[in-house]
Amino acid sequence: MNEILEGFLKAAEDETQGLNVASLMSDDEQSEWETLVQAMDSIDILHIGKDLEHINKKYPLERWQELSILAYVKVLELMMLKLKEAESAMGLNPDELPPVEPKTDIYTGSMFG
Repeated sequence: MNEILEGFLKAAEDETQGLNVASLMSDDEQSEWETLVQAMDSIDILHIGKDLEHINKKYPLERWQELSILAYVKVLELMMLKLKEAESAMGLNPDELPPVEPKTDIYTGSMFG
């Protein structure tokens, strides 16, 4: 159990090699992982319901993948809750703050895979 996570952590500690999750998976696992990455990436936190409908139509997911998507949605929900709590603790009202424009381009590279 946890072979992939252990392999990932070991590779992360080794500065002599690049970090690539693909080397930790079989071809089938990599395909399943890529499907999850694509599906999760297609979720806009402001349109979760609509995006889940899209995912349901576009991707033939196995049950464990559906559970993974729903776990990701829960993580997004918890992150938003933590953000609101932090803003409240700092005395900030997000409705009163000016909009922030991104300072960098949208990331288009590869992270770990």
